[in-house]
Formats: sequence, C-alpha cells, structure tokens
Amino acid sequence: SKPIAGLPKQNLSGRVFLNFIDFNRVQRWDAWEDFQNHRKIMGVIGLLYCPRFSDLSQTTSEFKHAQSNYPTSLLSMGLAFEPRDDQPDWDFSAENSLKIIMVPNTSNSSQLHMYIETLLTDFVSRIVDKIENLFSSLDNSSNPYFSTSLDPVSTSEDVLRVKKRKFGRLNKIKGDYCLLVGSPGDAITFYDVAIEQARIHTDFVWWAGSCEGKATALLLLNSPSATGDGLGVLSEAGVSPEQSLSKKKMNEEVFVDMKEIYDLYEE
Repeated sequence: SKPIAGLPKQNLSGRVFLNFIDFNRVQRWDAWEDFQNHRKIMGVIGLLYCPRFSDLSQTTSEFKHAQSNYPTSLLSMGLAFEPRDDQPDWDFSAENSLKIIMVPNTSNSSQLHMYIETLLTDFVSRIVDKIENLFSSLDNSSNPYFSTSLDPVSTSEDVLRVKKRKFGRLNKIKGDYCLLVGSPGDAITFYDVAIEQARIHTDFVWWAGSCEGKATALLLLNSPSATGDGLGVLSEAGVSPEQSLSKKKMNEEVFVDMKEIYDLYEE
C-alpha cells in the first residue's frame, strides 16, 4: 500500500486481499454499490483458451460484452492460456481499452504461478493508482451533492437537503477510498469528520456507513494478520500516537460503533 496524493507521506507496507467473483454467479448490480465502495467490482479479468480461436481478435466483442456488465470496473485484462506459435500478443488498449496477454506454455507449475502473480501484482497496482486518482478528483468535483439510489433526489426540497450533507458524505467517500488502498489511519481521520457532519445533518444512513467504515479501519489497524504482531502495524502505517489504541480500548470503540450502526440503519 502507499499514501494517497495530498496526504502525509508514510512508509507503508501491507497486503492486498483480492475477492474473485465468478462471472456466472455475480449479481450484475447492487443498490448498495454507490454507498459502500467496497462492494464495487474494481477490475475484470478474462480467461481465454487459445486453441478455441484461430484469431484472438474474435474475442474482442465477447470480452467487451462481459466487461459492460461491470460499469464500476476501473481496469480490465485478458489472460490467454496455451497460445499457439502463430498467435501473437493482442494489445487492444489503444482502441478498445482491452489488453490480452499470452501466458507462456510451461509444465512448471512454480514458473506459471510466479508469472500469474507478477501480472496480478501489476494489475492491482494499477487499480490502486486509479483509486488514488478518484480520491484526488473528489475535491474538484462539479457535483453539487452526493446521492445514491438509496436516497433519490426528486424535489427541490431533496436537493436542498442533500446539498447540506455534501461535506460529510464527501469525507465518507474519502475514507472508503483510503481503506481500499490500505491506509486505515487516514480513513479514520475522514470518517471522524463524516460522522460529526452526519450527526449535525441527521444523515442517518451515511452516519451509519461512516461508523461502519471507522470500525473496519480500527480492526485493520489492530489486526494480528497485518504484521503478525498485532499493534505493530500502527507504526508502519504512520499512525499518530493519538490514534494508537490499546486492544481493550480498540474493542470498546468498535463495539460502540457497531451498536450505533445497528441503531442508525434501523431508523
């Protein structure tokens, strides 16, 4: 992980946990996607079996159709397995924003694993860069307000109401992006602002979502799996002493946040 542009530079180390969703099983759209950014499908990876095609360009329309089912995707990549000698790499990035990469034929599973791991590392790194760009563009957004399908805006009263809530919602979204790129310390800073603003403007669902995000960030900061030594992740993430929590205090804050989340979603 790495710091987001505009935030204090930190010496970060961490892990990215990928959640692969099968094309045939995924629900095409979720009403909560616009509100909970972690629900969004950030990337599309296509798997091609080369012997099925005489020309890989035949896969373009099929790949584009599949990708169109995921409007929140920031990046796509095709992996072509068992390529024939007469099949060159096809790079569609310039014309169609698609890229197909030939995976070398090998009977060595270790080499294949290393090759795929390298490709995925680069793929994830580019997605993180794109999330960083989304974060940086928020302050320059021309949107007068932020709303989702959970709170549609249809009247002038609705517009006035959500305009007042923009600042708090903006900070909630920033916190979400910080979590996605592995910066929970920064996420907490934004969630704290979002929670306070949501309280002031009785923005119950976004208040609950901000508490939910903060609880997640607190758990990540104190997760033994992050570094193997529990609170050791705090210093690596550049967290201030004020944010450094004892295990007991962290648990108490998380429990309070979770109760508040439940109560607010009930509203």
